[in-house]
Amino acid sequence: MIAASLLACRLCAALGARIVMTVSAIAGSAMLPAPGVARSPTTLGLLLIVLGAMVGVMDVAMNVVGVTATRRTGRAIMPLLHAAFSLGTLGLVRPIMLLVRVRACRRRA
Repeated sequence: MIAASLLACRLCAALGARIVMTVSAIAGSAMLPAPGVARSPTTLGLLLIVLGAMVGVMDVAMNVVGVTATRRTGRAIMPLLHAAFSLGTLGLVRPIMLLVRVRACRRRA
């Protein structure tokens, strides 16, 4: 994740933070189910490395976008962005847990 974060800085400078954030979010989302279908510990490790890299790149790009927005508005909005990210994550956990529970119950039946 650290190496990916260092790469993210260069990607944001070259391509723009919005593009890097969007591509890494899509790639990271596409990678989420992959560890669940890994057939070996080696494959699982490699998939987790790639997933961690996508998350690291997305994290740096989101912060670059936040800093840019802070500079443009002249207001300290980074704490609000971090709070919104945390609340959004927590808000999604419950529905996802319910979905997993429903699917597990259907498999047992």
